[in-house]
Amino acid sequence: AYVTFVHKEDTLACILAMDGFHMEGRNVRASYGTSKYCSAFIKNMRCNNPQCTYLHEMGAAEDTFTKQEIQAGYVTSGRDVLA
Repeated sequence: AYVTFVHKEDTLACILAMDGFHMEGRNVRASYGTSKYCSAFIKNMRCNNPQCTYLHEMGAAEDTFTKQEIQAGYVTSGRDVLA
């Protein structure tokens, strides 16, 4: 399941609370996900989809990481923020 939060502090609190939690005999994993940019935004055009779920502004540099960093394990969970 994917959950989106308005405030990044809420995201971190949820990840720290849920990652590693055991429910019904299963281990729950929680980590940061990725967001994609709206194709209209990338083309410097106006998005005409009022229900578009993609990003329409640049993300903060401190919240940005590459696919390679994720695959290498550099960004795995909220615990990375506390390291």
